[in-house]
Amino acid sequence: MARSISRRSATSTPTASQYTPEPDTDEQHESPEAKPQRPTFRKINRSADDEAPRATSKGKRNVGPSAAGGWGGYNEEKAKGGKSFGENLKVGSEPKIIAFLEDEPFAVYREHWIKQEGRQSFTCHGTERDSKGKEVNVCPLCEVTDKKPALRVLFNVVTFDDGDPKVVILRAGVQLSDLIHDWATSEKTSPINRFDDADGKPDLYWAIKRIEKKSGGQTKYDYSIVPVKARDLAEEWDIDPLTQAERDELMENLFDAEGTVRIDPVEDLEELAEGLAA
Repeated sequence: MARSISRRSATSTPTASQYTPEPDTDEQHESPEAKPQRPTFRKINRSADDEAPRATSKGKRNVGPSAAGGWGGYNEEKAKGGKSFGENLKVGSEPKIIAFLEDEPFAVYREHWIKQEGRQSFTCHGTERDSKGKEVNVCPLCEVTDKKPALRVLFNVVTFDDGDPKVVILRAGVQLSDLIHDWATSEKTSPINRFDDADGKPDLYWAIKRIEKKSGGQTKYDYSIVPVKARDLAEEWDIDPLTQAERDELMENLFDAEGTVRIDPVEDLEELAEGLAA
């Protein structure tokens, strides 16, 4: 029996559960000297007549922070030191199978987590260089919070949770992103979205899970992600590999940074910062 591709609405409004994520708990893997920089995004190249469904943000956006993303953006942001709309992949203690649709992240940015009623995550505006070349902070929240904003790295992946393939966002912190980057730069597993040139079927899938750890009275998480060959899917995971037609349809449902990462105007963050400092 043929599977159906789960398609998302191009005009759907994010729910509260979609917008408010759990705070990441793998920041301990990041260098304490790292400084937040402006978000780096890679926009999906689309033709003018491309009418594929896209997630759209209803929130205000500041056109200031923007750039190209990918692994270059991740390495730069990690070395130097918002929440996404769209459905996020839920990673638990039991491994689940995913497939990467691209060989690099589509957005890299940093996020402040503010404990308050309602919305709690806000994209960091980071720093920029002034006319004299000096690096200056442009994020009001960095001025009033002690905790460094957490790194967020977003990937387009396919999940098979409901039986039918569906595009969701894998939202990773430093530790998980490091693992993915290692696989993405390994000769044996690069590119991570590898497909067989002969018939278009994906050559590699991935088993991902979250490992809970207790440390100092806090719960922290590590992640595991390992490659799974397409030929092992049916026997070991009871999942049929994607067909070329399914992959083509899934590629029409990619998320991009413009529609998934909310960047508030500096003025709005200044108002929030004033309230926090009061």
